Amino acid sequence: MSKEKLLKEIKKDAESLISSINELLIEIDKQQGVTPEIDGQISIEEHLKQKSITLEDVRRVLADKSRAGYTEKIRELLQKYGAKKLSQIDEKHFSALLKDAEDLR
Repeated sequence: MSKEKLLKEIKKDAESLISSINELLIEIDKQQGVTPEIDGQISIEEHLKQKSITLEDVRRVLADKSRAGYTEKIRELLQKYGAKKLSQIDEKHFSALLKDAEDLR
């Protein structure tokens, strides 16, 4: 097995583990009576879903989609968020942009 393939598998396993741990923490909080939302703050579950997404994370996904033939649709997505290039998009939109990019078919 090549090093690159092995690293990709390790990354996938690590992401799966993180997801499982987050789900377990949410369940523990629920069992302990921690309310999902306190005084207008986001819930713990929402906080965990909003993990920090970097510009490089988004760039990597969009580059993969572009190589797969979705270049024009990516341009449309960038315009949807008011930008001509990725670096002009506000970080607060990274999560939604990634979701939109993953839905490209």
